[in-house]
Amino acid sequence: MKTSAETAAFAIALTFLTSACSPSARWEHPVLNERYWSYDVDACEGKAWSEAERDLAFRQPIINSPGKWPDRSLARNMARYSVQKEAEGLFATCMKSRGYRLVKTNKEE
Repeated sequence: MKTSAETAAFAIALTFLTSACSPSARWEHPVLNERYWSYDVDACEGKAWSEAERDLAFRQPIINSPGKWPDRSLARNMARYSVQKEAEGLFATCMKSRGYRLVKTNKEE
């Protein structure tokens, strides 16, 4: 089971990952307005978070098993990175399934 610090760190990382592209790209829908965009981002973040958190919980017993990983901190970091990348992909897939596309923007915007 994850500690509250691990959960908080993961939440911060997920928020960072989903907003990291905002200066150079943004999700746009050809028809829906900003109100729907906010709802869809929240829904997709929730879905990505839920699935990624479940995946991390599945990996924890493997990482913590004695003898499996001599350097457990490295294994934990690798698992977190993998889950974070998975969450980023899940978020993008969710947004695309709702009709959004990632549009590159100028950094000055």
